[in-house]
Amino acid sequence: MLHTQGAEAGAYSLGEFMRCFPAQAGQPLKHQRIKVFQISEKKERMQKKVWSGRVSGSVSQLMEEYSRSTETDHLMWREDIAVNRAWAAELAHIGVFTPDELECIGEALATIEQEFSNDQFTFLPSDEDIHVAIERRLTELAGAAGARIHTGRSRNDQVATDARLWIRRMAGDWREALLTLQTTLLARAEEHVDTVLPGYTHWQQAQP
Repeated sequence: MLHTQGAEAGAYSLGEFMRCFPAQAGQPLKHQRIKVFQISEKKERMQKKVWSGRVSGSVSQLMEEYSRSTETDHLMWREDIAVNRAWAAELAHIGVFTPDELECIGEALATIEQEFSNDQFTFLPSDEDIHVAIERRLTELAGAAGARIHTGRSRNDQVATDARLWIRRMAGDWREALLTLQTTLLARAEEHVDTVLPGYTHWQQAQP
């Protein structure tokens, strides 16, 4: 179970799938820790939601907790940063960012990458998913330029692209892990080629 502070686990689709796999290549399965600031409900409600323009009135806190997916999709932080770098470069190419703004965004993304690598990135309760969390932090570091990173794309674009990149990366890791398992099993079989073991069926010894 992943650990959070001030937030309960929600229900996920892709996230449930991602929960089963390690975040880094070559590492065994282990618990990931997500740090979340403990802030008051009133202050959290003041945080602007990405869908706030579509919803009028108050929103159930239970619904917000249910829809929050940072507990699992944080595994895609590498992919989301890479996608933001590529997108920022293209936005600069068409004039949305100046060269100085692009440099500022690049430095901010490098800082975010370092924070994740050092397990120092802090999720706020208002961060619904990894995409919102990184964009929020980017805006904190790069100012108004960071807020324009979303120009010309939707969060669905980010989810689809990040997921494909993450699956491609993990598929390579799984392939290497399977090859290692096959090699290990073969070596162990050769080591015990003359070892006599009883055969079992229905949990009972059936043959020598």
